[in-house]
Amino acid sequence: MRGITCVIVGLAVGLSAMGCNDAARCDFGTTTAAVAPSAGDGLVPLNSAIWMRVDGTTRLHCLEVHVDLIHLDVGSVDLPDPVLIESPERTLFRWDPPAELLPDADYEIQWSVDWAPSGSNVLDQGVASFRTGIEPAVIPPETPTPLTWRAELDGPLLGPTPDAATDYDDWLELWTTGGRFLLVETGAPDDDPDTAWRIGTFGHVWSPAPLTPRRTHELRFAAVDLAGQRSAWSPAVEWTVPAPSTVTRGGFVVEE
Repeated sequence: MRGITCVIVGLAVGLSAMGCNDAARCDFGTTTAAVAPSAGDGLVPLNSAIWMRVDGTTRLHCLEVHVDLIHLDVGSVDLPDPVLIESPERTLFRWDPPAELLPDADYEIQWSVDWAPSGSNVLDQGVASFRTGIEPAVIPPETPTPLTWRAELDGPLLGPTPDAATDYDDWLELWTTGGRFLLVETGAPDDDPDTAWRIGTFGHVWSPAPLTPRRTHELRFAAVDLAGQRSAWSPAVEWTVPAPSTVTRGGFVVEE
């Protein structure tokens, strides 16, 4: 994972000196985000990191990311600069608190993602709550097994008549047996990656990034838990991008 310089944690600062105010290069499109842990994670391990997944942009220099971690009885917790893993159209941020979270405690994450050049355009924001357990996570997650996939490939309008036709953009979904966070890699995987071919959550990847028709990839999968522990990488499975102007689904063939 690598650090990032134009992401702001906890307060807003001017970005013009950092080259982050080029509005002509900051067409943010539809940018959304989600943070973890949250209530759906159950009792959170004491060594959990704070995570944010940002979807819909590759122009990270155009964003201001604000994340405040608050212990509801004690107050704000200082967070260091984040590290991140980038993939096409999706980036995973990780903040490691300076000490373990307190046991049996209630926390809140207040967050927003802003468009830096405007200084006032909030792209997404929210509040997530979670409660800690009494122990850290010490056992790495299990290696995910790839299950199925679905791909839509860009091309001319498809349909029985022009009025009923659909213009498909590239769109890929992958499903595995699990993984709070999911990394998908092609070729030889990196044990400490700062980029990934695709990123997912809860055993599911969704990506609108362009695909090269009929290109064959060897995909490997790894799970990452809330504490940042990574599973072993799965054996490679071969997957070929379908032909243009198609909607295709199938299963992965995993060799025993």
